[in-house]
Amino acid sequence: MVGSISPSLGKLKYLRLLKLANLKRLTGTIPPELGKLLHLTDLLLSSNQLKGSIPASFQNLHKLNQLSLNDNLLSRSIPSTIGFLKNLDFLRLHNNMLTGKLPDSLGNLTNLYVLSASNNRLTGKIPPSLSNLICPIPCELIKLNATLDSLYLSFNPLSLVNIPSWISKMSLGELHLARTGLLGELPEWLSSTSLLDLDLSSNMLAGVLPAWIGNITSLVSLNISNNGFHSDIPIELMNLYLQNLDLHSNNFTGGLGSIFPKDHDLNQYSIIDLSYNMFVGRLDNIGNLGSMEYLETLVLSNNHLGGSMPESFGKFRSLKTLKLENNGFTEPPFPASSFKGNSGLCDSPLPRCKTAW
Repeated sequence: MVGSISPSLGKLKYLRLLKLANLKRLTGTIPPELGKLLHLTDLLLSSNQLKGSIPASFQNLHKLNQLSLNDNLLSRSIPSTIGFLKNLDFLRLHNNMLTGKLPDSLGNLTNLYVLSASNNRLTGKIPPSLSNLICPIPCELIKLNATLDSLYLSFNPLSLVNIPSWISKMSLGELHLARTGLLGELPEWLSSTSLLDLDLSSNMLAGVLPAWIGNITSLVSLNISNNGFHSDIPIELMNLYLQNLDLHSNNFTGGLGSIFPKDHDLNQYSIIDLSYNMFVGRLDNIGNLGSMEYLETLVLSNNHLGGSMPESFGKFRSLKTLKLENNGFTEPPFPASSFKGNSGLCDSPLPRCKTAW
């Protein structure tokens, strides 16, 4: 579909669902007439080329449960009137060019389940009113389900410095604060959260990876890449049931025993990226570990790993990407005839595997 959204849609006064998402070539601005659709519960306009601002008239859409405007070219600030949409469960604004601050009125959206505003040009600090989404005790007695589950604010120049401590009182499952200006060490209150997915990558965090990281036993995805951590990996990491682990581009040192323990199969890794660190040691019998059965991506390049590659690598039947370059390995894991260039496809025993040696 090519063209723009017709203002005449505002005449469909009983419309409940308007889905114009993923059309790619839908252009122009969002007509304010859509604010007349008072029975609308779902407005999905994502993945197009819409420009301009978010209409202030949306304040009239009191029945709206889902508003998806992500992956467009929207600019200007998020209107404070968005706080009138108190039935909103999902608010997706990511991948636009929105500017200004997050409005304080977001704290009025106590039914909000997902708030995603990453990859914009937002500035300032996270408004304290967002702590309202934890619902104070009297409110909990009325609406026990009024909890925000996912908060995505990555890649905005928020200059947070610290992860706001009030987040510790929220029941978040997913927290993404990549490249938001975080500094210093990880706050210990993270250890008492129930996070499933934590992304703090591309900040200026530093210090050691603390032992209490092993207390976040709900965690399945951890991304703290592109920071300044400098320590061995604590043995307590073995307490986690991780599927995705991204530690690349830090200054981690020591061996990999806490990541690849020999007698510990709690993890079922899918993606591991440990590149651009200072890890040392060998990779003996890594392919025999139960935690590696479903591994699809293994990136160990640019470390100080050494020795010969074990034959057990041939047991990585799910592996699609393997990167080992710039280490101290004495021989490739398989005969040279199994490789086609530095990043080509390798033959058996790793079918469909892109390899960099």
